[in-house]
Amino acid sequence: MTWVLSSPTLFGYSVMISDVRVSLQDKRYFDCLQKMHSVQDTVVVGFAGNVMIAFALVEELRDFLAPLPTGCGWDPDFVAAEWPARATDAWQVAQKGVDQACRRVSLQIAMVHPEKDDGIPGHALPCILTFRSPSFSAEYGTLGKCVSIGSGTTRYAARIDDLNTPESIGKWMNMEVGHQGGFGAQMAHLIQMEITDHPDPTVSPIIQTAMVWRDRAVFQYNLSEDKGSGWTFMELSDEPPVKLCTSWSELSKELRRKGISTRQAKHAIA
Repeated sequence: MTWVLSSPTLFGYSVMISDVRVSLQDKRYFDCLQKMHSVQDTVVVGFAGNVMIAFALVEELRDFLAPLPTGCGWDPDFVAAEWPARATDAWQVAQKGVDQACRRVSLQIAMVHPEKDDGIPGHALPCILTFRSPSFSAEYGTLGKCVSIGSGTTRYAARIDDLNTPESIGKWMNMEVGHQGGFGAQMAHLIQMEITDHPDPTVSPIIQTAMVWRDRAVFQYNLSEDKGSGWTFMELSDEPPVKLCTSWSELSKELRRKGISTRQAKHAIA
């Protein structure tokens, strides 16, 4: 299993959560991959699927979303309309040397609208956009609901959706009082609890969380400890508990160091 979960929250920001596991065709797994990346100060992209192709798309997205003047932001509707054609072209170029069965890629973009509010003055309208090969047509996330890419996400998505029920939302609103981003942190904590309570050899015990506001994006990692009998959640930190590769160059070098051939690396899945 490998996944990215996102939600345009009811509190004026978007949240994205992922594991850090990369999988090989021979069923070997390594926890060394950062799947969420800042492409601009207030735009975060996460990916699932073929890692080499995904990193090529991340770089293309960085080029597409050129830096804007301070105080400005990208309109999600513009990204939804213009990115699919460019993503399709980049995907077709990047898949050279990759078997057809391993060319699939999905991206999620977490952002907020630079001007529109969610109905509460001062609460920016958060947006999650999902793009899947081969067409990369934009899919809009529903406010307060979980959107996922990758595999094995059903259990984790359900935990996030449980937070947004009418019965729960009042309770979790208290998480935001005096601690902006508290709701997103609670989402990460619940996902970590689910991983701890239901261990799976294909699921990484290490997760990364990104929260995107109108003026910034914040990345955090769960600090977990392996005490021999399993991983125990401790707290969130600005630094990852293990070294994570943030580019295709870094990951391919790390996999070669582990004895993985170039061909095997090209077919690695996130």
